[in-house]
Amino acid sequence: MAPEVSKRPEPPREPLPEPPVAELLYCLKHSADLAGEANGGSVAGSDSDIDEARAGAILHEAAQFARDILLPLEQTGSRPALASGNGVVTMPPGWWEAYHQFCAAGWPAVAAPKAYGGQGLPIRIAVALTEIWNHAGLSFGLLPVLSQSVVAILRDHGRRDLQERYLPKLVSGEWTGQIVLTALPELEGLEGLEGGPDLGGIDYCRAEPAPPSASGPDGSYLLHGRQSFIPFGEHDLAENIVHLVWARLPEAPFDARSDGASGDHGLGLFLVPKFLAEPDGRLGARNDIVCTRLERTLGLHASPVCTMALGQRGGARGWLISKEKQKLVNLLARLDDSRLQVGVQGVAVAERALQQAMAYASQRQQTRGSSKRPDSLSGGGVAMTEVTEPPQIRRMIMAMRAKTAAARAICYRTAEALDLARNQAADPAQHERALERAAILIPLAKFFGAEVGVEVTSTALQVLGSIGYLEEAGLAQLYRDARILPLYQGDSGMQALDLVTRKIRIRQGKALEDFVADLNAPANAVLEMGSNELQPIARRIAEAVSDLVDASERIREKLRRDKDGAQFAAAPYCMLMALATGGSYLLKAVVTGRAHKDPLYQQHLELIKFYAEQITPMTYALKLQVARSGKNFKVAGCGDPL
Repeated sequence: MAPEVSKRPEPPREPLPEPPVAELLYCLKHSADLAGEANGGSVAGSDSDIDEARAGAILHEAAQFARDILLPLEQTGSRPALASGNGVVTMPPGWWEAYHQFCAAGWPAVAAPKAYGGQGLPIRIAVALTEIWNHAGLSFGLLPVLSQSVVAILRDHGRRDLQERYLPKLVSGEWTGQIVLTALPELEGLEGLEGGPDLGGIDYCRAEPAPPSASGPDGSYLLHGRQSFIPFGEHDLAENIVHLVWARLPEAPFDARSDGASGDHGLGLFLVPKFLAEPDGRLGARNDIVCTRLERTLGLHASPVCTMALGQRGGARGWLISKEKQKLVNLLARLDDSRLQVGVQGVAVAERALQQAMAYASQRQQTRGSSKRPDSLSGGGVAMTEVTEPPQIRRMIMAMRAKTAAARAICYRTAEALDLARNQAADPAQHERALERAAILIPLAKFFGAEVGVEVTSTALQVLGSIGYLEEAGLAQLYRDARILPLYQGDSGMQALDLVTRKIRIRQGKALEDFVADLNAPANAVLEMGSNELQPIARRIAEAVSDLVDASERIREKLRRDKDGAQFAAAPYCMLMALATGGSYLLKAVVTGRAHKDPLYQQHLELIKFYAEQITPMTYALKLQVARSGKNFKVAGCGDPL
């Protein structure tokens, strides 16, 4: 008789991910001030009317679109295909139809300016939509993020003729856009802290003025070179792709560093379309830019990551957007929008992993050996319990929820600051303060959102145990996809360095002081109320902000005396600031939710209790790391100081 073979446990069937619309609206209302209560009832940064009811309708409609149209794309597991010889990339089945439904519904135009066919809604709404799209899947969600960045740069810095020729099609989604960002992490090099980014010493494409055409000179250039790791550099979803490419002009020194010349000398940002556009917007000739390779990446398998060759047939025609140093610095600042969106992608994947972990833990039952009670479900004398009952599982799930909510609050408050900064009718002083606030928050949003995305996804896998390690459980794909987030659009280390060496020094440190005062405001308001259930929480949040103040003073001292030590301490300092900031913003949301008798108030009260007691103590340890960081540490086995 053949031995009985034990049946392998089936991985849990993941319930359809549900975009957390109620949570998004709670954050928009009580963290990000969607109603504009702090701004006299005006939703700053918007050129279109928006209120809570309309915001809710938009998000509910987006959630339904994500469930019905976008979610199935992530379940195919297909990769794009590159046709040899002609550089044509064919997307997996269903992508073309889904993208065209996305455009027909008007989603690419939500936050774009009305002058070019957009709806002019606040960045806060765009950020909430980004979370919904990426909750359904990061591969698709990356595409509108890239196009939005191109629209923002062209809107704020492009020549009028380029705006009129390219923006309407980009806003509608008929054309997509992306920025060749291969070298951008080094664009934030920190060798001249007072002078902003060092743009030199990088292997860019080269550009030379194009000879006059039959109709005369058009101010274009011919670009030659090769760039790698370009997401959506080529695809068949849209009829045209607008690339923004960094390149060196003929006046650039061959070696910008060796001769002492400024590294940004001769560097420019160029608009290089896949197909040249006629003045009336019709497609013209194919440009000399082609995909030569698709990378096989760890995650984002349905997203084409390309190597792009420019100038194989004489030169890729492009138009210069800007080359002056200050304008280039401003252009880099425009990329802050895309860094914020990456942080939101981290929140989205964390939320989806959290939902899957909670669904599994609430449905699965396991034995509870310490109990003597018989249980009919166990078939005998051993009791059964839901996995969510053991304290260890409860702790993991609460930590996942708390960090996801904190990262969301940071991202949405960043969007609020950007909205305020873009309101040209605002008071000039308020406008400047909003710009400063956004500048400090951007690296926090990108750093913390991306790190939380990876951490929460990993913890969700732990909640599922061995089942979570199976491909069929679905978390493996989420984990692979999330792992890119701390790497691209400036990795986590560069965000921390940007914060420490540039952002906290804005206005000789006064901007940071204003920022800390804002963080202290919710706790101070609670403590002034008198005895209430929020007071112990407020004290813990105030302690975390105090740790941030102490660590900031240490960083200032290191910047004066030990710049290597300051950079060594950058990552723990950035994490400390993110934890303190997230706690303050969660407390603000609870205070406001309590005042408005929001039905989610009690749920968020329990969340902030956990955050205050279990998450904020980490700020003290991080403060010690900052204080004890220096240049005396050596890499084991190397001997050279870090």
